Amino acid sequence: MPSSEVFIKSFIGRFPEISDRSRQEQAALLEQARYEIFVSQRRTGRVALYLVISLLVGFVVTIGGRMLFVETQPMWAFAFLGLGIVAAGLTFRKLHTGLVREGLQEVLQREGPARRKH
Repeated sequence: MPSSEVFIKSFIGRFPEISDRSRQEQAALLEQARYEIFVSQRRTGRVALYLVISLLVGFVVTIGGRMLFVETQPMWAFAFLGLGIVAAGLTFRKLHTGLVREGLQEVLQREGPARRKH
């Protein structure tokens, strides 16, 4: 699991719901969302599942592409390996971003009434 600081920096500016806020405020909300996901809701299992799904996507792209081009040059094996790695990374990022969005929405719902009082 990435450190909290790396986690937060990778998501600043990615969510339209909070993009109008300062970087510090976004960082604070994202830290709360991270806490909500991994501690309060204990969804680390879902992150592990997303990692497995991403690895499977990468494996299928790599092996599937290689099987289509069985009689070709070895360079195609490396090309499909690279494509598989990229596909796995993109898949994980998309799934993980969705999970962070869920945590952020929980935080924003709790913040909503408190923000209106001020």
